[in-house]
Amino acid sequence: PPRLRQHRPERERHRHREAVIGLLLEGVYDEWMDGRIVHPGAATVLVKPPETSHANAIGRTGTHTILIQIPPESLALLESPVLDDAGIYLDARVVRIASDMRRELAHADDTRPLGLDALVAELLAIVHDRRGARGRGYSRTQLWLAQVRERLHDDPARNVALYELAILAGVHRAQVANGFRDAFGC
Repeated sequence: PPRLRQHRPERERHRHREAVIGLLLEGVYDEWMDGRIVHPGAATVLVKPPETSHANAIGRTGTHTILIQIPPESLALLESPVLDDAGIYLDARVVRIASDMRRELAHADDTRPLGLDALVAELLAIVHDRRGARGRGYSRTQLWLAQVRERLHDDPARNVALYELAILAGVHRAQVANGFRDAFGC
């Protein structure tokens, strides 16, 4: 079942026997995975198939994450390739799902396993939908969205014009606005 975990500042390259779905609740970190560096945020689902080599660089204050580990013997029950490829998927619904998971994990009762299973199913549906539309989870769209999000987070007090973000992303202003709204719900 999912569990709440606090990460410490640095980890070396490692692998997990299980498939891992990660949700960042608080903090900042970089993840090296599948030959790429990713910067997970509040609206991202990070997927790592079993034995995916990866490393984390955790910010000074640490992070709070939810890691869902699915043993290889359970992957066959999914009857879907949804966790076959490493990826990072942006979707505004992830913020609500992570919050609901945190609440479920904090309250131990008889319905907790059912609630968590339902939330994991929602995450898998998001990954399945995004995977089909976005390839392996890394796409030009997601890369420019990550750049735009980083730019906005670097200096939140500064007013940035939409055209500046479009130039940074290398896409039209309307595409920035629509893509950001689709990914983050704002």
